[in-house]
Amino acid sequence: MRKQFLLLVIIAGLALAMPAKAQIKFGLKLGTNISNTDFSEMREIDQLKDVAIKNNAGFFVGPVMDIKIPLLGFGADIALQYSYNSYTIETPEMQDRKSKQHMFEIPVHLKYNFDLGSILGLYVAAGPSFGFNINPDSFWKDLTIAVADEIDGNHTYKRNSTEVYLDFGAGLTILSKVQLGFTYNLGLTDAAKGRGVGGVVREAWDGNAVKSRVWKISATYIF
Repeated sequence: MRKQFLLLVIIAGLALAMPAKAQIKFGLKLGTNISNTDFSEMREIDQLKDVAIKNNAGFFVGPVMDIKIPLLGFGADIALQYSYNSYTIETPEMQDRKSKQHMFEIPVHLKYNFDLGSILGLYVAAGPSFGFNINPDSFWKDLTIAVADEIDGNHTYKRNSTEVYLDFGAGLTILSKVQLGFTYNLGLTDAAKGRGVGGVVREAWDGNAVKSRVWKISATYIF
């Protein structure tokens, strides 16, 4: 609940901060996700050193509101996008398992635009992003099953339904209509934490945390 309230405060504050002459346009953004999620804590457990997780490419799509302050170069964009990621889990004991993750994301970015003439421009952007899991247990249930043969006993990953990221990005603007950019999502909150009871291995698993790391390459068309 606190995260949702924080999101509303940020959006409301951003809206109040925009001067009356700000240009507000709408568009559609789509692109690819290149996940680099960190599983280093899990790999520190000896029994799990042979468990490999490959971050596969995914995609995202959704509407965006683009705000620009004439002459000053400052602006913002706020989007609502569906995001799909997939992972391949490899263990010595079982066949490779491909697992999917679906999310809604709300990135809120402050931007600074550099005009290079009437055709081209550059921008840099930064700000928070909020992710809401549609199927919060899918990948983590698959991961728990995959490592069941490696860790004896009751253990699981508890998936968080909401994640908060800090985004950094830059891009190219063409004819004030097309934006080509990249963004790096740095997870600030845990995507999931291990839960286990008793035993040396299970104690090592308990509290074992994972944070999301994602590269995004996007194309946006402004109407």
